[in-house]
Amino acid sequence: MDEIEVKSSRDYIFLNFFTILVPVILYPFITNIITPGEYGNYIFLQSIAMFTIAICNFGCLVGFKRNYFECKSNKEKHLLLTSIQLFIVGIFLVVIFINYIYEDQIFKFLNKSSSSQNFWLLILMGVSLDSISKYYLTFLVNEQNSKLYCFLLLLKNFFYIIFVLLFFFLDYKILSLIYSLLISNLILFLLILIYQLKKIQFAFSFNPIIKTIKISYPLIFRILFGQLNAKLDKILITLIAGVASTGVYAIAQSISYFIFQVITSLDKVFITSLNKKLFSGVRDLKEYLTPFLFISSVAAISIIMFNDIIYFLLIDEKYHGAGNLVIILSLYYFFLFFNKITGTQLIYLKKMWLIGNLFFLSVISNFFMNILFIKHFGMMGAAMATLITSIIFTLIQKYFADKNMELKMNNKSLYFICIFVLLVSIFQLFINYNFNNVFNLSIFLIKIFILIFFVSLAQILKLFEIKKFYKNFVKF
Repeated sequence: MDEIEVKSSRDYIFLNFFTILVPVILYPFITNIITPGEYGNYIFLQSIAMFTIAICNFGCLVGFKRNYFECKSNKEKHLLLTSIQLFIVGIFLVVIFINYIYEDQIFKFLNKSSSSQNFWLLILMGVSLDSISKYYLTFLVNEQNSKLYCFLLLLKNFFYIIFVLLFFFLDYKILSLIYSLLISNLILFLLILIYQLKKIQFAFSFNPIIKTIKISYPLIFRILFGQLNAKLDKILITLIAGVASTGVYAIAQSISYFIFQVITSLDKVFITSLNKKLFSGVRDLKEYLTPFLFISSVAAISIIMFNDIIYFLLIDEKYHGAGNLVIILSLYYFFLFFNKITGTQLIYLKKMWLIGNLFFLSVISNFFMNILFIKHFGMMGAAMATLITSIIFTLIQKYFADKNMELKMNNKSLYFICIFVLLVSIFQLFINYNFNNVFNLSIFLIKIFILIFFVSLAQILKLFEIKKFYKNFVKF
């Protein structure tokens, strides 16, 4: 990791830590004020809204991110950005108008709680605004403008917290989350619009849209099934086990999702650099990915071993009892690191139909496995099914990616890190089954020792240059 990459990683990780504070601050309020059934119903409706908006994007965000690197001048980049944005805004306006006409029928069909308050259109609008904003945010990532990217999202998260707490104080209950989602995403959208008007001249052309769609349209099924795959567990839990189970599952998932947030923060650096290397003809990555995987593994190990403290300090008892669930979901999010690498390879190679077909098979497998496992193991079954299918199809995707274009990496280092994370997971499962999540000081000290031992061993094996990283990380 060079100095620029370390500084960018620092910015994104700081953003991630603030993002983590959002649920940490809100957990005590959400779990005390909102019942698992109400919260589960909100998560279910939000999942359907995100699924709907993802389909309407036509996979253009992926195509935009790739085609950006083919633009030779700022004028071409700006034309690509604004053309895609205007195209997507037009589509979303049509979708929102249709949902406005049939709002009551849609909410009546989707609503799984006793609530009569119709908030479907509000959720859909909030998700739409967030999706539109991602195009300019992706542009900032490609431009390596991590400071502006982080500033915009920090501001959005700050306003989200303030409005949620305000609406909770005013006793809006579940509507507090919905109103805050819409208002904070609207603020982000308006800020982006102001920045674009200052820095970028709006222009429109069908040519960059057509080029993007040519790359993206084979990904429509991948986006469709990918979103369905991401939301499938919560949807099926709602339909099979009930919305209360979905509420408990959603809290456990949000805790383990911290790992994916860390990986996503880092991929804005290593995926951007990987794209540049691929377009420059570089195939030998050597140790390049190892420090990024190491940082991700530290996040995974921390959540796996210390999630019980989060539950004890911040979350109401009616949401407890999901320690093993957090472990399985943590492993799922951790191994998605490799999915990002192989996905980037295949997108670079324009193997869009292959990606789409693999996703289709993975969703079908995940669907039937979720139904089978949820019936027998409840919420735990959903996590197990998601983890198993994800690992299987990541390995299949890696096979096809390496077959078409093999990247040279230090596999021994990557295997060592993954095996250590697995061993820690087995250790924590053993602790959960034998001590029933009761806090034990001796075990806590053992966990601290394991984490320190892993970091020290990584330094000895030269998997990660801690001193160099620290020097650049704290250099403002």
